[in-house]
Order: sequence, then structure tokens, then C-alpha cells
Amino acid sequence: LPVFIGSVAYKLSKRKSDDTLKMLHAIIYGRRGK
Repeated sequence: LPVFIGSVAYKLSKRKSDDTLKMLHAIIYGRRGK
């Protein structure tokens, strides 16, 4: 899973870093329930 997120983040990082970080942050912490 970490590798998948990393690959996706790397691809999206070339577009919008801020939006990508926010989205990943929401997904990671969202699954934790917080």
C-alpha cells in the first residue's frame, strides 16, 4: 500500500504538490477515522 501511494504521489507531484499532499493527507488520516 505505501508503495502504491508513493507512486501515485510521485506522479501527481509533478502537477499540483499542495493538492496532492492535501488529498493524500485526507485519505491516510481519513481511513484512520480522524
